[in-house]
Amino acid sequence: MGSCLLLRRHLMVWAVFAPRLIFQVVSAALCLPAVLVGHPSPLADPWGPALSWLLLGQLGFFATGHQTTFSTVHWKAAFVGAHLEGPPMALGMLKVLANTFSGPLLCATSLPLLVTSPLDRKAMVRTATCYSALLLLQVQ
Repeated sequence: MGSCLLLRRHLMVWAVFAPRLIFQVVSAALCLPAVLVGHPSPLADPWGPALSWLLLGQLGFFATGHQTTFSTVHWKAAFVGAHLEGPPMALGMLKVLANTFSGPLLCATSLPLLVTSPLDRKAMVRTATCYSALLLLQVQ
């Protein structure tokens, strides 16, 4: 009986999210050819890749279940692997910070790799535009 209710719940969730997933896939399929064709003007804008990297960091923050309020901080991360004898204050603080800001920090520390990549600017801006479009579709 419990497994039937669990299966029913998963099917209900799938019925709610399936139209959104189909919309995202169709939107991405329609967006990618338009982006890959390119623009007639030369693409030398350095902000496109950097902004897509920023969006990727923000997606890393929100996709892990975090929100911008103190009440939603994942405090249980402070006690992972901690001994029960004493309070793990400093190590717990670092664990909570790493859990909360790992997505944006990973993108921020890898930004120099984007700047020094051997790709030409036109290919980099096209790739950044594709990533930005897909990331914005995920946020909706």
